[in-house]
Order: sequence, then structure tokens, then C-alpha cells
Amino acid sequence: MAKTIVAESKWRACAMPPHNPGSWSVLNGRIRDFVSRQDVRAALRSWHPNGGTLVAGPDDRCFRTPIEIESLQGDLRSSSARQAWIGIALIAAVCAVMAGFALQRPTKITLGFPFVLAIVAVTRWYDSFVSLRSTGAIIERGRFFYWARTSRRLRHAFILCALFIASIGIMQALLQSRGSLESAVELVGAPFHALRQGEFWRLATGPLLHNGLSHFIGNAVFFLLAGPLALVLFRGWAIAALFLANAAGALVQMAVGSPVFDAYLGISPGVFCLMLFVAVAGRMDKVLLPHGIAEMTAAIAVISMVAAEMLSTNAATAAHLTGAAFGIAFGLAWVRVASGRR
Repeated sequence: MAKTIVAESKWRACAMPPHNPGSWSVLNGRIRDFVSRQDVRAALRSWHPNGGTLVAGPDDRCFRTPIEIESLQGDLRSSSARQAWIGIALIAAVCAVMAGFALQRPTKITLGFPFVLAIVAVTRWYDSFVSLRSTGAIIERGRFFYWARTSRRLRHAFILCALFIASIGIMQALLQSRGSLESAVELVGAPFHALRQGEFWRLATGPLLHNGLSHFIGNAVFFLLAGPLALVLFRGWAIAALFLANAAGALVQMAVGSPVFDAYLGISPGVFCLMLFVAVAGRMDKVLLPHGIAEMTAAIAVISMVAAEMLSTNAATAAHLTGAAFGIAFGLAWVRVASGRR
């Protein structure tokens, strides 16, 4: 198998940690021993496969995902379903309250809140009762998140992504300390008048600037959610996707976007590109991700784009959609190339 494809099977090949037979044990960051199965059931009351928790019985020589232990399956499924319905009910209740308020004062923002919450509720239902309806899917999810918690490669990728996002934040703070956001944009940003004059080098640096702290934090959170996994799975492809999508997003926003923009700021196109890259490649290549992760990643991207459109007065919609389109294209291209190298 080619080097570029090795990372995709790491979570499947991840060896389960050894266990000394003789007692019930739960591994969740540290090992806790229990006397009986009832104690283990009590310890797993809030269990979810996304937590990466493992369990071993008295006769087991290695840990397993809890759902693999037949005597625990019934309780775990009931507990997981109960938690899911409680979460959905809470989201639906808040959605109903916000919808009532929106009917009294209908605006784009007041209507946007219940709409976004409704999508979140549907996403939670789909993941809990469709994506994870089979025992095999739950086992895959549990193993994937155990790998995610313990993988040195993923941890290193997260550190690199955190350093990158921190460095661009510090860079902007230093630039603005000597002037203002406008002066920083004129110096290294992507003002449309400069792009129209052929200063295309700004497409590499301009999107790294952000229009305020909340804009930066929002992009940083979603970048740290998608970036490390994309870097582990796709390596250089992920870096190319980030910068090319940012550049294309800026150009499309300039060409067809809202006239209220006279410059482009933010790595949103690159972030949405990475999320859709992971989602499309994971959906098409069945060995890349466990069942449901691709759909969940795509749903988070859609929720984020819809929220930006509904809850923001000046969302860069054209740039966001461009980033998503680049993510789909990169996902399709990567699957084609990767499949040919197997």
C-alpha cells in the first residue's frame, strides 16, 4: 500500500490495550477496576461511543469497546437512546421557545435561530438512530474515538494546526497594534482594489486576517475540529486544499459577492473545504472513516454555513459556497487517486 494511504487504516489497525484477567476494568484516560458487572454498568451510565471508553471483563486479555460485551449491550443501547432523546428534546424545547419569539418579532436573525436549532436536532437524531443503528457501526465509532484520543500522529497534527491558527492570530494582533485593521488589510490583506490591480500574492495572506475576535474564534474552532484529521488523512492535499479554497473564496466573493465587502478576510472557505473534503472522501471510501462520521462532518459544515447566513448581517456566502465546492472536488479527486494506488 502506498505511503499516502497508510494513515486511513490506522484507526482500524489500532491495537486494543492489554488487560490483566481477573477483574472488570474500564479504561477512560486511566484504568479503573470494578468488582462486578453491575458496578461497570453504573460507571457507564453516560456512555457514548464518541467518548472512546473501553471495557474488559474478568476473562479478557485486552480491552474492547463496551458494546462488544454482550452482557452490557442491552443497558448500553437503552442508556444511549435515552441520552439522545433527552438531548433532542432539550434542543426542540429551545427551538420552540425561539420560534414563538420569532413569530412575535420576525426578522432574519430571530427566524434563523429556530431554523438552525431544528437542523441540529435532526442531525442528532440521524446520528443516534440511523448512523449508529447497528452494533458494528457502534463498535467502529468507539474504536475510532479511542484511536483519536491516543494517536500520536493526530496529536501532533492538532499541535501543528493550533500553532498555525495561533500564529495568524498573533500576526494580526501585532499588525493592528501598529495601526488598525484597515492598515493591516492594506499591508498584507486582500482588498479588492489591490487584487484587481494584479496583486494576487495577497490571496495567500489576505484570508489569514479576520474581522474581529469573534470571527477569528469561530474559524479557529472549526479549523481545529477538521484540520488535524484532514492533515493526518490527506497530508499535503489538506494544505493545498486550505490555501487554494481560501484564494478561490476571496476571488469569488470579489466577483459575485455582496457589494458591502471591499476586501476579503477569514479562512472560512478553507475550513469548509477541509470539512467537505473529509466528508466526501469518507463517504465514498468506506475504509477511511467509521460509519456516520462523514455525514456528521458534512452536517456540521452545513449547519455552520446556514448559521452564518441566517445569524449574520454580512455573511460571505459566495466564499463559503466556493470553499464547500472545493472540498467536494478535492474529496472526489483524492478518492480517485487513492483508489488507483491501492
